[in-house]
Amino acid sequence: AIKIVDLALQKYGAPVYGLRGISFYDTSAVSQPAVSIYVDQIPLPVSSVARGASLDIERVEVLKGPQGTLFGENATGGAVNYIAAKPTDHFTAGLDALYGRFNQAEVGGFVSGPLSDTLTARLAARTEQRGDWQYSTSRKDSLGNRNFNEARLLLDWKPVSGVRFELNVNGWKDRSDTQAAQFRRFAPANATPASPTNPTGGYPPAYVAFNAYVQNVGPAPENDRAADWDQGIDLRRNDRYYQVALRGEVDLAEHLTLTSLSSYINYRGYTPVDVDGTSYAAQPVTQTDRLSFLSQELRASLDSGPLNLLVGGYYQHANLDEDLYSTIQATASQLAGAHNDMLHVINDQRVNTYAGFGGIDVRVGGGVKLQGSVRYTKQNRDYQGCAADGGDGGFSLAFTRISAQFSAPPPTIIAPGACFTLDQVTFKPAGLLNRSLNEDNVSWRTGISWEPSSRTLFYVNATKGYKAGGFPTLAAGFTSQLNAIRQESVQAYEAGVKLTLAAGRVQLNAAAFHYDYTNKQIQGYVQNPPFVNLPTLISVPKATINGVEISFAWQALPALRFSASGTFVDAHVSQSFLTADPFATKVDINGQRLPGTPRVQGNMDAEYRFNLEGSWQPYVGAALAFQSSSYAAFGQNAEFVLPSRTLIDLRAGVEGDNGRWRIEAFGRNVTNRYYWINVIKQIDTVTRLAGMPATYGLRLSYRY
Repeated sequence: AIKIVDLALQKYGAPVYGLRGISFYDTSAVSQPAVSIYVDQIPLPVSSVARGASLDIERVEVLKGPQGTLFGENATGGAVNYIAAKPTDHFTAGLDALYGRFNQAEVGGFVSGPLSDTLTARLAARTEQRGDWQYSTSRKDSLGNRNFNEARLLLDWKPVSGVRFELNVNGWKDRSDTQAAQFRRFAPANATPASPTNPTGGYPPAYVAFNAYVQNVGPAPENDRAADWDQGIDLRRNDRYYQVALRGEVDLAEHLTLTSLSSYINYRGYTPVDVDGTSYAAQPVTQTDRLSFLSQELRASLDSGPLNLLVGGYYQHANLDEDLYSTIQATASQLAGAHNDMLHVINDQRVNTYAGFGGIDVRVGGGVKLQGSVRYTKQNRDYQGCAADGGDGGFSLAFTRISAQFSAPPPTIIAPGACFTLDQVTFKPAGLLNRSLNEDNVSWRTGISWEPSSRTLFYVNATKGYKAGGFPTLAAGFTSQLNAIRQESVQAYEAGVKLTLAAGRVQLNAAAFHYDYTNKQIQGYVQNPPFVNLPTLISVPKATINGVEISFAWQALPALRFSASGTFVDAHVSQSFLTADPFATKVDINGQRLPGTPRVQGNMDAEYRFNLEGSWQPYVGAALAFQSSSYAAFGQNAEFVLPSRTLIDLRAGVEGDNGRWRIEAFGRNVTNRYYWINVIKQIDTVTRLAGMPATYGLRLSYRY
């Protein structure tokens, strides 16, 4: 099953994809995901740009385990390929509408048909609107507006036989609110305020404000809607995205096809968040992103009876510019006798990726097929960045004093607005830091499958996969804190079976898998002197994942359909490794479970239809999703437990005229189960991110 989690604070609302219980998220928008996302095999390189991928789709293809040897990009967790609904050779149109709780309103539709004998087109659009769903625990205020609009135009051109082109122009704009956190407790990064007898203490007003908040408001109640944020702050994002992609195919011979995939992506992100969960303006953060990706893939494929061959190449150039701005009023914002107020973190990267790949499938008889593929990837990543004074001169003054105290004379004055990150050896300001990360790898996949009949398939495969490294977006006092995160790799083994039983009424799939990870990239914490413990990417040397999964679909009766799937995963660190827990305590995480990875996940769905022989069919259905407990961070701290949960969705409706129209009432999380999807220690507070409460509404659809 695909797990898509909305971690609004960690990913600021971008989707987080996970397969087999394993997902990857980072506060930065420039990190490559562990599960790569595609639309018609054209990659969406980072999660931030994947928000509109589900518009007007025909189906979704899910590839589990390491991917990238046959098309697209490297990925260690898997790939999700959205197949867009294509233009038709006759006129057709559709309309979908929804209205639900919190004034949720969604309207979408498409028109499709021929423009000439050789040209067809399909235009799809959707708008998603919703009122506020969160309320402030300290005052009369609300938050949670949804405002998302997207559109896609597809043009299919077949000028002559054997030549095909598809142009895809799509884009979206997101003006939704970012989610506010739920305050749990005050946990100051600096234990005591500064005073004449303790000049190295923390920023005094922060203690007064937080203690007053604890006394007057206190922790948020265990209610998914309760949260808090700074009064008067505007938490509306302003994110814009567009893509122009061209797919071309030429049949060079009867069984030989040349395919070209070209894409340009442009993304602009403006994402304000309030990370402390209180009404005190301790650390409002705004992240801005300017990302662009130019990619080109060219491959040739031969499909000739028992032999399939593929060979190709891939190139991508990425411009990744990310800036983080914050006004800090936290306990740790007192340094060297100066109040460090305005912070600016710069992370600019230029990335060139080159890859060549090939694959072969051979049917050797008796239902046996041998498969093999290999890919060589080289990536050159250039970085410019630093932590800079935000313009008021507070950080400049503090780090000028630190540099003067520990460096050789003469002292260097850091100007307001300039980079203050210091060289870890000389203690002199390093200015805008320039670094490079040049890596390459060889990923591969080999397997054998046996299909003794059209209803039975057994398979075994082994795969080596990689995920690119990068540079974190981190407030760094010293240059050593801006070291690159190296690429991660995984050696994966899998065996499985696919069975069709009971005269086609039952489909049963099962698999067992083992993954050995090296340098696993995980959201963790780093001790960041002279600052405090901060969330960032860490690289875990060794991790092991063992698991089994099973899926089951049963047409029990002509009117009754039932499906279920489940995954058991044991994912843990398999080597001694010291790292910081959320409270800056060094812990050896050998044997600890990977954060955000529940041992058990399961889904069930059932639907019953009435009046099967009639022109209209009433139906009822239910879905259940279960997830066992996990930890949000290393350290096995009880505050960071993500508890197990069972969510129930219900639906009932009527469908008529062979599916041309449908009216459905629905409810999601109908028991209003309170749960949280993340726990974060951000400087002075421990906070939670709650899941959505019960929602319900009416959905309409029509096809012409």
